[in-house]
Amino acid sequence: MKNTFHLTLIDDDRNFLQVLGIALGKKFSSTAFHTKDAALKFLRGNATDGILLDVHLEGVDGFEICHEIKTLDRELPVFFMTSDPNIDLIGSGFRSGGVDYFMKSTGIEELSSRILNRLEALGADAKSANILCRGDLKIDLRSQLVFGNGREIKLTPKEYDILKIFMDCPGRLISKAQLLDLLWSDVHVDANNIDTHMYHLRKKLSGCVTSIQTRKGHGYLLRT
Repeated sequence: MKNTFHLTLIDDDRNFLQVLGIALGKKFSSTAFHTKDAALKFLRGNATDGILLDVHLEGVDGFEICHEIKTLDRELPVFFMTSDPNIDLIGSGFRSGGVDYFMKSTGIEELSSRILNRLEALGADAKSANILCRGDLKIDLRSQLVFGNGREIKLTPKEYDILKIFMDCPGRLISKAQLLDLLWSDVHVDANNIDTHMYHLRKKLSGCVTSIQTRKGHGYLLRT
């Protein structure tokens, strides 16, 4: 099973980005960008667990980008990488807010393990209060993005609301009447609407180990 951590990769070498994304794919999902502006635009509207950032990009250095990233999310961990052997850059990386620093020659197993260990350690901090995890499903409550088995799952607003109800109460049996009351308390909605939304939601979750199961005549529950 893939880890549900998502990395944003920023490097102006497109070939390196492609190879890096494939190599990291065993442990992370990732989205890659070769320009600062494209990366920052993504970060303004999407959730990520960490940034893997080149120190030297065309026309701008990674330390400046790190500063801009920190204005968006002060707690977001930034990992620097470079092929520049100048040892003074390591100190600059940490002073600018980086949590680790890698040479591009670092083996992929060491790179993956160090990033994974750091992200897991950071998972115990206050930021984790914004992340709701059940099995291989994860909801970022700030951005309302949903991830399952290492991939983003696109949900409609109502599907998101339904899933969050079950994520808040894993293993608890929830009836159609309860769902109707929670989701449409101020209007009358036919119970068949629940069946329709549930059908599409479960279809989108079909690749995940965690699932919403039916108890015929009683309702549904989330199984991890």
